[in-house]
Amino acid sequence: MNTDILGREDLVEYMRTATAKEEFSHAYIFEGEKGMGKLFLAKEFAKMILCCGKSSDEEKQLVCKQVDNGNSPDIIYVEPDKSTGISVDEIRSKIVGTSDIFPYGKYKVYIVKEAERMNEQAQNALLKTIEEPPEYVIIILLSSNKDRLLPTIKSRCITLDIKPIEVNKIKDYLIENYKVVDYVADMAAKFSAGNVGRAVRYACDEDFLEMKNVVINMLKNLDKDSITEEVTNIINLEGYKKEIKDCIELMILWFRDLLVLKATKDVNRLLFKEEDKFLHEQIATRSYSSIERAIESMEKTKKRLDANVKFETAIELMFMYMKDK
Repeated sequence: MNTDILGREDLVEYMRTATAKEEFSHAYIFEGEKGMGKLFLAKEFAKMILCCGKSSDEEKQLVCKQVDNGNSPDIIYVEPDKSTGISVDEIRSKIVGTSDIFPYGKYKVYIVKEAERMNEQAQNALLKTIEEPPEYVIIILLSSNKDRLLPTIKSRCITLDIKPIEVNKIKDYLIENYKVVDYVADMAAKFSAGNVGRAVRYACDEDFLEMKNVVINMLKNLDKDSITEEVTNIINLEGYKKEIKDCIELMILWFRDLLVLKATKDVNRLLFKEEDKFLHEQIATRSYSSIERAIESMEKTKKRLDANVKFETAIELMFMYMKDK
């Protein structure tokens, strides 16, 4: 296993202890935002599990190679359909219908991506396997919102929280591994809110940089454009529903800059230093309370979108607070 996992020392220690004692739960939930490394950690854990019973280094190396290449015979992945999520038929065919087939090694690991996208029928079908699994079966559910899983499933799983990583660690990671210049790494790390995947996208991904430029331009013109125009700008972004949280995180940082600038008048403390002209214009017409309400509204919007509130309605309400003075 790769024990040099950025900021995950506690999880690595848990996995190593469980493996050393060979005391595994039959079901786990890895919970954390997209980009937090849930799948990577699940694969690393799977390597450790599947190496149990392997006596030689050559056997263990083969296990790790198979997992890394995606062709391990003892790992089965379940992925959601883009539009329909994970159906009961998918759970029955991939998990329920194969769990009684003995593994090639000592254990068989199922990894369910975006587990919160299982419909209720699918979750109930999975519950039966979680309640009475063969002794060799281990199920890992990856989720960005475990509250959408049935209480009966959550109560039968051990939850491992994939928590945010310290900003300084992410900054150093970007500089060392992606050769990102200091000021870009600093901005990306602060934007990431502890999410390494988001930081890497911010610093390196051309599509993300294009999205960022659209959002910042929209923020600069916040007091000029109508709510309808701003909602349209969001909708026109490629893959807008998938990446909307990244858009909102950028907006939150912008409004936090407004608070900092209004309170301190110190441009050097801003994330968006190069946009100080627009920030100065906006703080001149906004009160502290209106800025705080806007930030609160954006945080609530992220939760509403997780709860499948109508997209356009949630975004319109958010912009109403953002434009309020």
